[in-house]
Amino acid sequence: MSPPEITSIVSAIISALSAGVAYWSAASARSAQKSSQRIELAVKAKELSIEADRVIARGAELKQALDDAFRLAGQHNTPRLKTLLRGVDEKIEKVKALMKELETSALSEKDLGKKKPEDIAQILASISEKLVHIRATREDMEREIASAIDESKQIRKLQGFDSV
Repeated sequence: MSPPEITSIVSAIISALSAGVAYWSAASARSAQKSSQRIELAVKAKELSIEADRVIARGAELKQALDDAFRLAGQHNTPRLKTLLRGVDEKIEKVKALMKELETSALSEKDLGKKKPEDIAQILASISEKLVHIRATREDMEREIASAIDESKQIRKLQGFDSV
């Protein structure tokens, strides 16, 4: 064999090894991306669950605050109070439905392992959207609680029960 042939063969071998290393590197990067997405997905799902629990707790607080305010105003068991309480229950049910939807979606480790990174990214986007909705619901409830508590304080003050 002549030196140019040997050089060609060595060059071909090096090229083949480089291609193999590049393929392995790309596969490793895809695997790392999937692992990172799975971790992010688990964190987002947990965050969503925590926010849902907060909404449920705030819902109970809101119902109590509304009941207190209406009771102090002498309007307990009125249609308006019942409508407001039903509205709180509906918000809670919507949050529970979102959580049920999340639980029934393909979030098991086995299913996630089969999904493409783009599919996992789409699931993450969906969870993020649900999280925004649930947080907004919780924040609305917190404002409504503060308003009902303030109304109760004003009623007490008007009735001569100055409370601090």
